[in-house]
Amino acid sequence: MATTSEVMEWVRTASKTDLDMVKDYIQMQRMNLGRVFKPGDKVKFDGGRNRGMMHGTFVKAMQKNAEVLCNGARWRVNPALLEADAP
Repeated sequence: MATTSEVMEWVRTASKTDLDMVKDYIQMQRMNLGRVFKPGDKVKFDGGRNRGMMHGTFVKAMQKNAEVLCNGARWRVNPALLEADAP
């Protein structure tokens, strides 16, 4: 596994084609993060703006976001922010 500084050095010297491939791969990975959860799974995420950690139930994965039910409200959350919560 490469260190962060090694990756940054590679990015600095990489070709445009290589950078585009890495960008596409990162986007695919982000989209697939939401697919590791199934409807009904307990999840948590940082609600920001002094809301603290939000706990809820994963509802569904959408194209760019995940839908999470928290305290009766439906939130659209970036899948990269979701973590599994204790059942």
